[in-house]
Amino acid sequence: MNDTLNYYVDLKADFNRVESLEKPSGEELANIIATGLPSHGITIRKIEGVDFCHYIECDVGSSTIELMVGEQLLDETKSRWDIQPCAKRSIFGRDRVPDENYRLLLSAVDTMLRECDRISDIRWFPGFETPEYLALMPYSAGPIRDPDYEKRLHPLTRLDWLLNRAANLTWGPIGIISFVILACVLGVLMPKTFVPVITVLFFAILALGTIIPFVLSVLMRREAKRITATGGEPPDAPEPETPDGNGE
Repeated sequence: MNDTLNYYVDLKADFNRVESLEKPSGEELANIIATGLPSHGITIRKIEGVDFCHYIECDVGSSTIELMVGEQLLDETKSRWDIQPCAKRSIFGRDRVPDENYRLLLSAVDTMLRECDRISDIRWFPGFETPEYLALMPYSAGPIRDPDYEKRLHPLTRLDWLLNRAANLTWGPIGIISFVILACVLGVLMPKTFVPVITVLFFAILALGTIIPFVLSVLMRREAKRITATGGEPPDAPEPETPDGNGE
């Protein structure tokens, strides 16, 4: 996904909430979005309630994207809803949807949300987070991410992002191939110390992807609860930008 876009939006609205988690939520909001998308050149294929939310399957340019629409399950105020796109990925986990198609869809969603008088407090974030973690995340006023967004991140969130990038690189095709090549080179150049060196390297990589993120998540959860308890909020968002990057 593109680092210049926000893919997750949460909002406040007075829509009816389901009484059971066994029933899909977000039907009213999904219908509002689906009704307005065709005017932005987006074709609706179907709307379906699955599990705890509704999915809007639509054609955007050459891509088929699903919008997941529903209530925030962990929201204690019972007034917040969220929307995020879902798309099929390649065998290597790469997103197949071009950035311009995401930009078109997300900008259309933002326009429709702002035109609905039942919706308020619209906040855009880079990706999905639980309500408690949102306390550590600065939000944007629209789907176009602020140029200085990372500078406004909480230090713990910034560290979390760096670890995720390192983990994605390490466990991705490039990282795995590099590890195999390194193992072969060490096996030839250092046959006597090959096993202990590879073992230490393997567990270091394993810690990078498991233990360190777990400890960091505990620290982030505590900090988020502290901020929430003291009435703190994410930094104010700059003015929203239009799809071409200019302020309104």
